[in-house]
Amino acid sequence: MRLLPACAPSMFGLLLALIVAPGCSNNSPASTASDSKPVLTSLTSGVILPTLRATDASAEAMRVAVKALEAAPTAGNLTTAQASWRAARKSWSRGEAFRFGPVKEKGISGAIDFWPARAETIEKAITTGAEPFTGAAIDQLGSNARGFRAIEYVLFDSTAGDAAVLAKLTTDASAKRRLGYLAAVAEHLKGKTAALLAAWEPSGGNFARELSEAGSGAVLFPSAKSAVDQLVNSTTFALDLVTGDKIGKPYGTKTGGVAAPDQEESARSDNSLADMLDTLDGARNIYSGAYEGAPGSGLSELVRLKNPALDDRMSAAFESNKSAIVAIPPPFRTAITTQRPAVETAYLASRTLKNSMSTEVVQVLGTALQFNDNDGD
Repeated sequence: MRLLPACAPSMFGLLLALIVAPGCSNNSPASTASDSKPVLTSLTSGVILPTLRATDASAEAMRVAVKALEAAPTAGNLTTAQASWRAARKSWSRGEAFRFGPVKEKGISGAIDFWPARAETIEKAITTGAEPFTGAAIDQLGSNARGFRAIEYVLFDSTAGDAAVLAKLTTDASAKRRLGYLAAVAEHLKGKTAALLAAWEPSGGNFARELSEAGSGAVLFPSAKSAVDQLVNSTTFALDLVTGDKIGKPYGTKTGGVAAPDQEESARSDNSLADMLDTLDGARNIYSGAYEGAPGSGLSELVRLKNPALDDRMSAAFESNKSAIVAIPPPFRTAITTQRPAVETAYLASRTLKNSMSTEVVQVLGTALQFNDNDGD
């Protein structure tokens, strides 16, 4: 079981003391505050806050869809609830590139997306007891029986199919309890996304100020560079998740080249390929500064000031990585055994991108990478 690789605590400590590591120095001077401030402001208002707002809105849409399913467990309502889960996953996965600050400090990440879910815990909660499910009861179940993975467990079964899922929600002896559990978990998740958004919103906890005003009154980021360093680290972590956890481990990088189906993160919903693309998309948003087609300033701008050729290579690497993942024939659970050349191509493209970020970009921007490789290179 895991939330993050073992290296994550050092990477995501809120009080950062990032220095240039030996061997990672750059002959070019570090980006000046005047270069970085517009990038930080643009990323905060143009990428991070819109992503968090979309995450909360999609979590609310999922809560509503699940409540409708609870009231009327029909095939149509099941399909709608499944689609709402996928939409909420999309927004959440895009935020992997800035998993620092309130999401860690408040323990929100584990409450929303702990992997793997524990079927035994979920089934025991559903089949025993008679009291209605409450938020407090969901909290007591622990991370492996709540959040996206618990909802996925109830809404999907890629092996047995939707008919089997619907039967458990209608004719099974525990159908009513299962629906109640599902609705409670969806509501609990919505509460966590709302808390995360409120912590970032200028009208709330205003953690957004820590980035947008880094070096000008912010507490956690006393300099613009320290905020840029955090973004480089968190973006690198997101790319490593794609490389190591989402592609590499199921493909077999930790099992001697033998496929490891039990390491696939979203096999039950067959959403694994979408998870990869969405996490990659979120990292690209931080790098480019763009969001939903709207341009902005991102890390790319700082890299380009020092090494235009590297920035061009990074843009091409993002595109190559995306194209390689798209080329994997779905579902991923079968591709890891029957389409191994395509999966290997995607893995190598992902590793190339991640390595470029963790070495070349880190060196050019003078960042100390608080991170250990997790992909089994």
